[in-house]
Amino acid sequence: MTDDEGTYAELDAEEVAPDLPAYRVIDVREAHEFHGPLGRIAGAELVPRSAVGDLTADPLDDRPLLVVCRSGRRSGDACGRLEAMGFRRPTNLAGGMIGWNRAGLPVERTSPACPGSLAESVVAWSAQMNGRAIAVEREQLAERLRTNASGLEDPDLDSVAELITLVESTLGAKPPADFDLAIGQFRRSLARL
Repeated sequence: MTDDEGTYAELDAEEVAPDLPAYRVIDVREAHEFHGPLGRIAGAELVPRSAVGDLTADPLDDRPLLVVCRSGRRSGDACGRLEAMGFRRPTNLAGGMIGWNRAGLPVERTSPACPGSLAESVVAWSAQMNGRAIAVEREQLAERLRTNASGLEDPDLDSVAELITLVESTLGAKPPADFDLAIGQFRRSLARL
């Protein structure tokens, strides 16, 4: 892939998985995403994109970098920045964690400890989707979440189930790329609580 800063390698999940131990995995998502429904690659280091400029080479680890985000866009940007900082040919995970999950590759997940932490995860994910959305349905979801926010202070399992159904019914008409993965994971997490 070529960008304004130079070139960097780009591989999809199936291409990189067999050689994963050869990489130092840097996840440039935010913490709520790293611990969210898409999970993370085992051993990944969380370095949010805003902090990529602070990343330093590990003198004890000379593996090339595999840079990961949700879909491959932010990690592509981060690869360009890392290359400009002197990191030798960082590799972007094309398709990001969406592609990794769709390929059925191993994922580490943070299990919600209680209904409240699951509700926070659902709200954070849906807010991220609303941040990218223009559709009226998504604006309506944001308003409904704000209206119901007082009920999310200390939710019970039924309230969280209603929240997941609300998100599902609102975003389902024009779903984001990770919709089925996220909703499925939220429902599995709810069943485990």
